[in-house]
Amino acid sequence: MKKLNSNLFWRFKIFLAMVSGGIVLNFLLANFAIHFKIPLYLDCVGSILVAMLGGTIPAILVGFFSNVINSIYSPVTLYYGIISILIAVCASHFHTKRYFKHVHKTIFVILVFAVLGGGLGSVLTWFLFGFSFGEGFSAPLAHWLFAHGVSNQFSAQLGADFVLDVVDKAAVVVMALWIYRALPQKVKLQ
Repeated sequence: MKKLNSNLFWRFKIFLAMVSGGIVLNFLLANFAIHFKIPLYLDCVGSILVAMLGGTIPAILVGFFSNVINSIYSPVTLYYGIISILIAVCASHFHTKRYFKHVHKTIFVILVFAVLGGGLGSVLTWFLFGFSFGEGFSAPLAHWLFAHGVSNQFSAQLGADFVLDVVDKAAVVVMALWIYRALPQKVKLQ
């Protein structure tokens, strides 16, 4: 019984370290992008990495609590928590199905993440802030698209958000894969 309790305690410590590390990684990279005015979010590398290392539940916790912590500085971030959770769930599923092992499947994963972040995120933004162009990274592109033939503001904003999110999610997936592959096999098997 004592060995069982010791093993359970060890697993719980690993779980906490993994979730905490993912949250810190999300927080640091998101704030790095904000500080250096990089037109990317970089806010779900930790969620994807933890999904690959620990599965769905720890990844959901990372996605959710990352948004909770970031909402201290930017309250609207909390509303986007559902998108972070969906990305975490998808990342866990894609890792289990070995999508990250093949380039063409990884590109598909990036597009799915971009639909969630850019597509669903754009719809959420319109419901939160009204039906006009925002002031985010994608606003200049949305204005350009609208001025050059996209028939309505919503479609222009949706297209701009999707394009920005493809670039963001490509960067995020590459970073998560790079970190994952750099980790020793012993860490991956915990």
